Amino acid sequence: LGEIANDERLVEAGAGQALALTALLQQPDGLFAHFFLERTGQTYGHGWGRGQGWALLGLLDVLEHLPDGHPAQGPLRAALVRLAEALVATQEPDGHWPTPIADRASFHETSTASFAAAGLARGVALGVLDASVSAGAGKAWQASLTSIRDDGSTVGVSAALWACTAPSHYAGAPVGFQVPWGAGPFLVA
Repeated sequence: LGEIANDERLVEAGAGQALALTALLQQPDGLFAHFFLERTGQTYGHGWGRGQGWALLGLLDVLEHLPDGHPAQGPLRAALVRLAEALVATQEPDGHWPTPIADRASFHETSTASFAAAGLARGVALGVLDASVSAGAGKAWQASLTSIRDDGSTVGVSAALWACTAPSHYAGAPVGFQVPWGAGPFLVA
């Protein structure tokens, strides 16, 4: 919005929010937590698959629209690279990711593959990610294709996941919904 309105205050507000959220939610392994509770001073929902996709595309949006030389570019690009590397390192052989990503026994949230295919490829195209992540993007794209039925509907997409402090909440999410956060990332990819 700051770029469209040519309003530096809005650019600074957006960059500031991106920096604050990255500092608060990105974990040492590069993955993002779902949320933070001020009352406990802790993050929760570490490695929620679809959330990694939102973070990936959000960081790319901010980086793409920041003015050249903006001081937030370096820290946000570093956060993006850490996330991309974490995603590539945790990708399953079939191109998907479990949710939570660290729980290899949990279900594959198929929208994560679509988010990753779109974000990793876009990051390479923008020159903010190394081309070495392209193989992961390709595997994610192939995995995304397997989650689309002939009629265009999606399989393997979970219901809305509200913030919850119980780790089992993410791995136990109901699956099988036709929702915008399933079809949308596939269309973007």
